[in-house]
Amino acid sequence: MEHQLLIFDLDGTLIESLPDIALATDKMLMELGYQPAGEQRVGEWIGNGMAKLIERALYSQLEQIPEADTLKLAIEIFQRHYHQSLGEASKLYPGVQEHLELLKTKYRLALCTNKPKVFTELLLKQFKLEHLFEWVVCGDSLAQKKPSPEPLLWICEQADILPSHSLMVGDSHNDTKAAHAATMSCVCFSYGYNHGRPITDEFDGPVFDHFEQLHDWLQLNSSIAHT
Repeated sequence: MEHQLLIFDLDGTLIESLPDIALATDKMLMELGYQPAGEQRVGEWIGNGMAKLIERALYSQLEQIPEADTLKLAIEIFQRHYHQSLGEASKLYPGVQEHLELLKTKYRLALCTNKPKVFTELLLKQFKLEHLFEWVVCGDSLAQKKPSPEPLLWICEQADILPSHSLMVGDSHNDTKAAHAATMSCVCFSYGYNHGRPITDEFDGPVFDHFEQLHDWLQLNSSIAHT
């Protein structure tokens, strides 16, 4: 089946954002009187949205689910620090800019991330990616976020393209589960954030080590579809 619509994840797929996220998380923890967690542990908490990341960070210190007021305060502190350092250490993965520009000439592109809208828009503007995507769905855009299929199906509906003609491009089981539930094909990158586990441990679809391999794979599949 030839693809018409490509839906990209953001963190761990297009942008190596862990350094800034880890820095803001550690500053939040220290401001609350806890020990910093470090990049490796914070990387294991990324994937289900900002609130869940902060909940996991607090759980690592409290060894229990944090109270609602504690979580609310921690989120506010994290947001303040993340906003101050956003993009300072983050960077695009190699090949992302040029290959997204190339893919846009052949496919319709969308972004689906669990990151809040305010930070997503700032990152897209900073890295000059905002013009590439016709639709941007964030963690607070709809009632559900990945791994729910709702964001992917919403994008397909807006694009008037069937899920079977669409491709989810991500790095974690949140992406693969959402795609599977939406009856959409999926590919992943090995270098992203999958809660500290190799994505190949739980996903048997195509997994790429470099972004340019996505373009090569799409070209091959397009050629097969036309034979």
